[in-house]
Amino acid sequence: MSAFLRGEGFDTRLFTDSGGPVRGSDLFDAVAGFVDDPAGLDQLVIYFSGHGFLSGTTEIWMLSNAPYDTAEAVSVLESTELAYQSNIPNVVMISDACRSLASDLGTSQVTGRKIFPAGRTPDRRTDVDVFFGTRPGADSYELPVSESVPQHEGIYTAAFLKAFTRPTDDMVYRFDNGVTVIPNRKMRDFLFREVSARAQDHSIRLTQYPEARITSDIPTFVGQLHVADDGPAPPPRGPEPSDIAVPDAVQKAVQDIVTGTRAAGELFVVTGDMSPAARKAGELVFQSVDFQRKDVEVEDTGFVVYGAKVAQVGAWGIDTGRAPEVPGADNWRAYMPDGQRAAHAAVLFEDGRGTVLPILKDFGTHVTVGPQGVIDLRFNPAQSNYLFFEYLNEVDRLAFLRGLAAEATRQGALVFEGSREEREAAARSFAGRVRMGKGFDPTLGIFAAYAYATGFMEDGVRSVHDIILDSLGAEIFDIGLLAGRLDPDGRSRNGVPVVPPFPLMRQGWEYLRVRGVAMSRIMAIARPALLDSLWTTYGDEAAKLITDIVANTPPRGVPQ
Repeated sequence: MSAFLRGEGFDTRLFTDSGGPVRGSDLFDAVAGFVDDPAGLDQLVIYFSGHGFLSGTTEIWMLSNAPYDTAEAVSVLESTELAYQSNIPNVVMISDACRSLASDLGTSQVTGRKIFPAGRTPDRRTDVDVFFGTRPGADSYELPVSESVPQHEGIYTAAFLKAFTRPTDDMVYRFDNGVTVIPNRKMRDFLFREVSARAQDHSIRLTQYPEARITSDIPTFVGQLHVADDGPAPPPRGPEPSDIAVPDAVQKAVQDIVTGTRAAGELFVVTGDMSPAARKAGELVFQSVDFQRKDVEVEDTGFVVYGAKVAQVGAWGIDTGRAPEVPGADNWRAYMPDGQRAAHAAVLFEDGRGTVLPILKDFGTHVTVGPQGVIDLRFNPAQSNYLFFEYLNEVDRLAFLRGLAAEATRQGALVFEGSREEREAAARSFAGRVRMGKGFDPTLGIFAAYAYATGFMEDGVRSVHDIILDSLGAEIFDIGLLAGRLDPDGRSRNGVPVVPPFPLMRQGWEYLRVRGVAMSRIMAIARPALLDSLWTTYGDEAAKLITDIVANTPPRGVPQ
């Protein structure tokens, strides 16, 4: 890869562990030197080949001394966030690494570091393109690090380089001066087919489907076309993307929703020629949809737990108690003082795990617990809410959108693709579809905020934030964090309560440092005990301790 980039005119810095450990500080110094180059760069490419794992839904690159030294790793999400502020027109991150679960080898303690300098004020657009050699997914990525590390092979790098010698005709872009290049945006489908075919050839048990998040427009490119000595390229050997991977099938459904290509009820209609991936995607989405349709209609403010029994509740400033028993659910009522709009409650389940839930005035917080922790969470208007009857009219539509958004987030597929104009149009369409009355459904607002943040669509995040703030009179921690509306101590810059006291979604924990929010006492207790669940769930001694602490700590922004 280094030789290829030098051949394309790049000034390269190569770090390998053949002569000693690769250290995070050396990578930072190299990247900072490029970013701060007074001459300015047109493009910066960062390539990594080695061992990686998932922290929530975020990739961590392990350097030579990890996991022994928990800081000797690279946080990809934080680094891409800072890359967006670099003022370099195009930053490309290429990762030929596993994205295994952090279930052993001490990896759950590894937090990694940022390799881009912070504190820069962007004055021009930066497009960040990220190429992952594999992608997260419930079916394909169940191997822990100890099993996946010995199986790692650089087949993604081989496939990436082949794109510049054996591309398909539709990948090639020709400039007026005759120079032919392979745009970043044209590489996604080729890599999908080629990598999956190579993985099958190598009999790698960790099935490999690559992922690409491209924000640059055509003709932004890394390399020119170099015709192979053995003639033009044959068609790719692998199957078409729509025929194979569950995440791609889910992502296509998201695109169909936001573009209005098909109605929700037609997205996963079973047909004889339906691919196994599309069928599986439909099963997963409708499993999530089924969670929504089992909801108890709560009379007033409170929360309902499905799939687990509550052993203890810790809530500050509000009274809680069990509501009338409902089959299959643990139903709780919350009594808020007059004028209070939001609070949170730490919930300890009988199996020893726990979470902290936002309690929103005139909403029911509905929680489904599974083997991995909290697998579904949503906010429904209570009967005391003026939106209740409008919600009943919209329940099927919202149930499908919530189920699709939840599964797409779980699969890493809730992203808006295409050119900047196409992504902005898709975002506006998505925003229109997740509205309820004059505001957002809070649940879908959270999903939307993360989708916009992933695509560096700051205006979208701020729009969701402002609508949610106006509707609820409170900050949901994740949305305030992504919108840059939280102070370093986690308080709202708008002077309203912030609930809960840390990210509600597991992936939000990876945004704390890059968005400048310090680790509180509760966060420091919960962070090492986080489980691999979509929504924040923690175990061990942390669950009981946090429940006790929350009972004596007000939400930030609530008068004491």
